[in-house]
Amino acid sequence: NQVSLYLNMFAPELSDHNSLAIIGLVQAWGSVMPISEIQSRLFYDALIGNTKLPKKAEMLKLIDENRDEMQKRYVKSPRHTIQVDFGIYMDKIGAILGCKPNLLKLMFTDPALAWTLWNSPPVSCTYRLTGPKPWPGARDTIMGMKERIFRGMAPDGKIIPRKSVNNFSFLKFFTSALILAIGIGIYTKKIQYQNFVNRFK
Repeated sequence: NQVSLYLNMFAPELSDHNSLAIIGLVQAWGSVMPISEIQSRLFYDALIGNTKLPKKAEMLKLIDENRDEMQKRYVKSPRHTIQVDFGIYMDKIGAILGCKPNLLKLMFTDPALAWTLWNSPPVSCTYRLTGPKPWPGARDTIMGMKERIFRGMAPDGKIIPRKSVNNFSFLKFFTSALILAIGIGIYTKKIQYQNFVNRFK
């Protein structure tokens, strides 16, 4: 029950063309359909030459690494051979496609969206915010996701309003992000200064 496919999709033997991909061959901690959609996007993008995939040797190396990780995490059985974590796998393909949202950038340009993405599971439209084939309605869909979930679980579709909304967590999140960004900036400048000084020693 073993498969040797890069990202559970591409056969290394066909890496010169990548004209064949297996879609949906995953056992996911989460929904398979969004994974199948982003897999289809990757296949199409690679097929038309917009996305460059690794060569055969690199694919084989990554397949072996993934198999080793699987063996460390699960008991040895035919069941745990194509297991993937939903969010991690979606992010991995999203990064290859160039459509994974940049949370650090969004913290400053759209903090409400960054907060929602940070506290929500990834959905298909998360990867339509940017990158190839973006969708203008993606942001509104993501922001309204929680309301649609609550409405679907509420009697008669009527949401019972909450008594209070605590904004402290959002403020704490944004403040932490700002401090982190400043810290990274200071650390980077310090390294640049040290390298500059070392050149004259």
